[in-house]
Amino acid sequence: MPTPLAQHPYGVGDVASNTFAILKRQWRLFAGLTLLPIAFLLGVLVVGIAGFVTLGGAGVLAAVFSGSSRAVDRALAGMGAAMAVAVIAYVVALVGYMLLSLVAQGRMSVATVEAVEGRTSSMASTKQATPGLLGRSAGLVGLGIAIYVAAVLVFGLVVGLFAVVGAALAQRANGAEAIIGLIVMVLYLAFIVGLLFIGVKLLYTIPIMGVEGKSPIDAMKESWSITRGAFWRTLGYYLLAFAILYVIQLVVMFISYFVMFVFGGIGALASSGGSSSSQAVPMFVALIPGVIVVTLLMVAVSLFTIPFLAIWITLMYRDQQVRNANPNLTKAAAGFQFQQAPQYGQPPAQPYGQGTGYPQSYSQSGSGQAYGQSGYGQSSSSPYGQSSPTSQYGQASGYGQTGQASGYGQTGQPGQTGSYGSPSGYQSGWSQNPDSGQGYRSGDGYGGQNNQR
Repeated sequence: MPTPLAQHPYGVGDVASNTFAILKRQWRLFAGLTLLPIAFLLGVLVVGIAGFVTLGGAGVLAAVFSGSSRAVDRALAGMGAAMAVAVIAYVVALVGYMLLSLVAQGRMSVATVEAVEGRTSSMASTKQATPGLLGRSAGLVGLGIAIYVAAVLVFGLVVGLFAVVGAALAQRANGAEAIIGLIVMVLYLAFIVGLLFIGVKLLYTIPIMGVEGKSPIDAMKESWSITRGAFWRTLGYYLLAFAILYVIQLVVMFISYFVMFVFGGIGALASSGGSSSSQAVPMFVALIPGVIVVTLLMVAVSLFTIPFLAIWITLMYRDQQVRNANPNLTKAAAGFQFQQAPQYGQPPAQPYGQGTGYPQSYSQSGSGQAYGQSGYGQSSSSPYGQSSPTSQYGQASGYGQTGQASGYGQTGQPGQTGSYGSPSGYQSGWSQNPDSGQGYRSGDGYGGQNNQR
């Protein structure tokens, strides 16, 4: 049976537990989405390396066996063609990996939201739910590069201006260089802080593009809007996820160093006793298995780290939406559970309105009297079996009667508090809402909602 997910609003522990639960529940889907951009990256790089070796080697061999005076020119031409192929393959691999990674993260966000809503996703369903995501991802990449380049240029111009001014002042006053250097350092720190602030405010851009299908600019605007007033919580939650992944990356790095050390030692032993030129080949051959092992290890770890961060951020985004729509939502209000009514004359096990979802027919009025006091079988301003002149059908009543004081089954006025229960305002399906006139009013929130109608 799947692990039940925590309800809104999420604490940091809820985000962590839900992330692990969703990743465990649909790990095949998330692994497949993670492998798509990685497979593209590795495939293009392999093609590029093969082209580089083929063209470069062909040029060298042609130069060696031609025996002509233009042998060096042929070798250089072959190496030039090989370098061109390698550069093109690198650019294609990098850009393609970025685009496919954004698409994969957007579809992971869709799968995460569907898991929160109790649905099961697949590769086909996430693709169907994200039409045009590749094009929007390309727009986001272009927009991000443009913003980054503009920010770097502005920062470079400002720093360069201060450097020129500092050099001019250094010739006239002692200590001016130190002052200018301090100003440049402050500007650099401000630049880093600014990038961090913008990154946090735009953290939900990819989930919004995937889940809501918005354009990059509209997604950035909405991400900026929904994080208003929640910057520090967003930053704190994200830093915790980053810390978890950083620890994992450190462990992987140490393991990689150990693997390369072992295979390097094997190569050193294999090449011992030979000349310096003959030692290079065994060392290189021995390191190839080490590189393969390290690459496979990094891919295996990315099958966890990439979807982990995507799910974590999507849960933060979804929870922030719920918080913004329900500012007064609490954990107690999110859980709606019926409990058996206490016996007559005994206090309830838990106050009304604090997560019990208690039926209104057993609730207490706002008169300040406890359950079982001044009610059924006890004295009140309205005797048992008699009605108050002001009472009406559907208003507060005792057991089988209506009265002014609180009685068995009597309700209090919304917003008032009695000793049995927190503020009244959640009424049963058949009790009338004095504010709206409807027969049902969501107070503490049925199923995590907090709607006032």
